[in-house]
Amino acid sequence: MLRGVRLAHAMSSRFPGSRVRDTGRGASFIFEIDGAWLDARIREAPLVEIFVRTIDLWGTTLRLRPRDRTVELTLAGSLRTGNGERPPDFDAAVARAVAATRPAWTFADYEVDDDGPLAAIWLDAPARDALTAALWPVAVDGLLGPRAAASAYLCDVADGEVCLRRDSEFELDRFEAALRAGGTVAARPYRIGAAWLDAARELGGTTTAERWDVGGDFAATLERGGTSIRIDSVVRLPHEDADAARLRARLTARRVVPEGDAWALWRNHLGRDLRPEVPRRARAVDGLPAALAAGYDARATAPDRLAARLEHLAPLLLDAGIEAAWASGDEVVLIWDGLLPARDRLGAGAEVASRLAFEVDDAAAGPYR
Repeated sequence: MLRGVRLAHAMSSRFPGSRVRDTGRGASFIFEIDGAWLDARIREAPLVEIFVRTIDLWGTTLRLRPRDRTVELTLAGSLRTGNGERPPDFDAAVARAVAATRPAWTFADYEVDDDGPLAAIWLDAPARDALTAALWPVAVDGLLGPRAAASAYLCDVADGEVCLRRDSEFELDRFEAALRAGGTVAARPYRIGAAWLDAARELGGTTTAERWDVGGDFAATLERGGTSIRIDSVVRLPHEDADAARLRARLTARRVVPEGDAWALWRNHLGRDLRPEVPRRARAVDGLPAALAAGYDARATAPDRLAARLEHLAPLLLDAGIEAAWASGDEVVLIWDGLLPARDRLGAGAEVASRLAFEVDDAAAGPYR
């Protein structure tokens, strides 16, 4: 069997620019996937294992195993000779028939077990394609003769690593496919970061890092209307219980009048545990514009003033499609469900937040770009 260091050195010619270092218990392997440079550990004992470093997404775990599914083989000729024995070329014929089933295997042939609100993020189209390419067919016994089944490295995502493992490995092509699959899954935060950078640039901003994360330093930043805006991802807000954890995009604008009114706005279908924290001494905003009142509730320390401001900002808020918003202290916050809102929604959200950050006449502020 190829040992951990030899496996890594064998991969160096298949991943241009990669670097290999013997660690004593295996090898460190630096390689590139989708423009992202990744750090992997490869070892052979007691199992063949690949560990690719990535981010820890809020304790999320993901496990993939091949499903117990078989397909019929197409074999030319009889499986038995005249005396009931298998023909001399039987094993070779089965091997050819098994190899011919490769197009039949898809990502659906993985059993996916996930835990946590962010687990599905790992499995975008590139990750699913790479994991599918890492499947290979094997021969298994069936009631009426040999059949084919899918086999693969066991894959786990947990604690900031993507781990792939199996008992032994003799095929370099198979090991390469597993390494690429693990790297493609691990590089998912870089692909998300690239999508955020594209969105930020369209709004005249940028991002703080190449690799997206939750609760870390990653954010999109821009200036709009004289105030600084930051957009990041959040799973759980300070006032929320653990059961309310879910992925959201959060836009925060620096408030120019930090002692202004406090208020909260949310979609009226949200349960109490999913609503923003209502400011103390806040009262119901009975005069919401009709366009907003159909889908939102609000509370404010100065209800009439907020209603007057929202009268002019209602079209922007509807274009933004937010789930919730609030203002308190020195910030205005807008919330969307999911990973990254559509760019027209982000643009409308940035504009409405920048206007709410000022005590101005919104009717005279002009259209947003």
